[in-house]
Amino acid sequence: MVRKTEKANGNMIGIALGAIALLAILAGAYFFLFMSGKDEAAPETASVCLPSQVTDFLDREKAIKDAPSRIAVYLDASAGMRGYVNPSQGSSNIIANFITETKNYTRSGAIYKGAEKGQVDFYRFDKIIGTKPLAEPEDYGKPAVYTGTETRITDVLALVAKQRTENAKNGNEQLTIIVTDLMLDDTSAADDFEASVGGELRTAVTEDNLAIGILGLRVPFDGPIYHAGKTYPAKLRRRPLIMLMIGQPRHVRSFHDYLSTSETQGLGGPGTESARRAFAMFGQSAGSLQYAPAKVRGTRTGFRSKRATTNPLLARKLGTLQQLNFDKDKTKNDDAKQGLSIALEANATVAPYEVIGDEPRQSSRIWQLSEGEAQSTECFSTMWIAAPELPKTGWKAKGQKINYLLTADTVDLSAIRNPGTYLVQLTAGQAGLVPDHPAAAWMTSWSMSSAQITANLRNRREINAPGLEPLRRMLTNELIENGRETVTRSVSHFVLEVE
Repeated sequence: MVRKTEKANGNMIGIALGAIALLAILAGAYFFLFMSGKDEAAPETASVCLPSQVTDFLDREKAIKDAPSRIAVYLDASAGMRGYVNPSQGSSNIIANFITETKNYTRSGAIYKGAEKGQVDFYRFDKIIGTKPLAEPEDYGKPAVYTGTETRITDVLALVAKQRTENAKNGNEQLTIIVTDLMLDDTSAADDFEASVGGELRTAVTEDNLAIGILGLRVPFDGPIYHAGKTYPAKLRRRPLIMLMIGQPRHVRSFHDYLSTSETQGLGGPGTESARRAFAMFGQSAGSLQYAPAKVRGTRTGFRSKRATTNPLLARKLGTLQQLNFDKDKTKNDDAKQGLSIALEANATVAPYEVIGDEPRQSSRIWQLSEGEAQSTECFSTMWIAAPELPKTGWKAKGQKINYLLTADTVDLSAIRNPGTYLVQLTAGQAGLVPDHPAAAWMTSWSMSSAQITANLRNRREINAPGLEPLRRMLTNELIENGRETVTRSVSHFVLEVE
């Protein structure tokens, strides 16, 4: 009985060892077949690797939030601003209302999604710029705090320019707002407004690619006006108050659009021009881009949605770009109206207050993937080789609607006719900016020369703001020169594997 038991046990042990060995073999086969090629085959050093012309668009959209992380408001505290906050105005106190609405903006759940909210700090400036935020900005809704002897806007703009350099690492997320009457006390700056104030604004637009928003509000005024070395008592039914906004285009738009919907007296109203409110925005780029996917139109065109690669390392380098495939052997449709269609809009997201041309522009770029470079864990500039643009015959425009249709015939005539992996970029935007753009026309009618201001004050007549027309002229001319007027508003990117 003992021997029989030992033999049975030996058989059971043998069967168990055999089962373990079989499981080990199956596990190894599963790992080889299904697990190889996953994350361990794509080292952590691998990252999205695309041409700079593509990442410039993608990074801009990702890096810039929908609303500014911080707003810095500089309040002109010169004595000539008292008339805007005279107690007799009651609910028409424009500066008190502005302070309240700016705080409300940073607390708005519709503007700032989630738990994160915006930050706003208020500073005073006259001859000296306050370096610490105002503890009680609401005090600037009262006349007593307006004791400054000079208005030094140029110094504020120089400080803001310095801050932009320091904030470059975080994408210049600050929106700066200067609230002033534009009555400069620096004689040299006032005499050459276009060079003094305009010079700093020019740099913000042309070098830092920021937007300049100029909001004018005609509001009641009851107080002294200091001009050309003299004091004039004035009680005016309407006098312009100017708000200069400097920041990312989408932040300037966001803040202005919020104010325009305000029911607070004096702040809300139309976006371009009315008797009491006007706004213009200057810049080299749109507040946001419209992304257009490529769509297969028709059947048996040879185009289909398909991953361009099964290599996890290369897939990581391509990021989230749309991927498609073209197989000429599967083309059985001769309809010239079917193929891969990309619908762009040259005027996507445009606002009526933007100083921009209305002539549609479109362009394409192609890069071919260097297969050897694609296998490296590094990101080399030679990974993508520039190729000629797509044939212009594929473009069709109807007004601001721009479409590109890529057919089998178009492929045969293009740089993507040979087998390989290609990256395609198509863009549409606007150009043709004219010097007397209607969105900024109000800046001419709301502007007034120093001599005319003196004459009107002597005769107790209403006055306009100095310097608006020189600013309009300078900013418009800067955008027209050197191709800065072209603004891309709609873009499409996709990777196409051609078999």
